[in-house]
Amino acid sequence: MALETIYMAGDDALGNQFQVVIPAFPGCVDPVGINLRVTDFTCPELTVGTYPVDYKGGSFEKPSGKNDSAKDISFTFRIDKFWNSYKSFVNLKQLMSNDLTYQIGYDVLPGGVAPYRFPVTVLTLDGLDIPTSSGWQYNFCFLKSISAPSFSMSSGDALTCDISMGFVSQKVIG
Repeated sequence: MALETIYMAGDDALGNQFQVVIPAFPGCVDPVGINLRVTDFTCPELTVGTYPVDYKGGSFEKPSGKNDSAKDISFTFRIDKFWNSYKSFVNLKQLMSNDLTYQIGYDVLPGGVAPYRFPVTVLTLDGLDIPTSSGWQYNFCFLKSISAPSFSMSSGDALTCDISMGFVSQKVIG
């Protein structure tokens, strides 16, 4: 295949051209700042469940129709100078499970309202910040973990924080 043919096939999707949309959530100090500070995002693998079929000395697998995809997403964001993005997730954690009072917030209120769950959307972009696909939407996300910051006198790099979230369903709308 000639290089010109490969060139004319179009641009490739680049891993550094994406945007994560996290709406305001309970305890959120600055939702816009969180969206702009996300540096890495890991989408879960899409999988199909299987079951074994054994016959005499042989076996094979068949699709089970069960969605065995992991129900976890994770992302990293840069912590802002006044820690508003970090405080937002800590506030949410405390509303869900308070470290001082040991109170646990409702996951689902009467009427089906989930106060501490929200959608997270990942969009792919081109070099001009124009969306190139509808992306991925994760529904009813909830906070699972917040990494602890790590300080070092020998580094001048921005501090980052890793967030892990669970979700109920995903829609790959790529």
